[in-house]
Amino acid sequence: LIHAYEYGISSEVEAEDFAKPTYYQKREEHIEKFAELLDHPYFDGKKKETKQAWKDANSLSTVELILTQMRQRIEQYEKERLEHENS
Repeated sequence: LIHAYEYGISSEVEAEDFAKPTYYQKREEHIEKFAELLDHPYFDGKKKETKQAWKDANSLSTVELILTQMRQRIEQYEKERLEHENS
């Protein structure tokens, strides 16, 4: 049993990356951005699937793709919300 706290691992996301080679590990800025984007109202009711995709991401390119898709979905959500408010 690894005592993750001894290595400064304090979250589930960090724990998932701990055993992976360095070049596969999500960077701190990725983890922070994911948490920030996930708090957006667009992801209400979609958090479980989104967290699973994040957990399954096994390369930095996949991590970047997930973050990009999250940003795009939020942008579309906001655009549609504004259009609805203005109609």
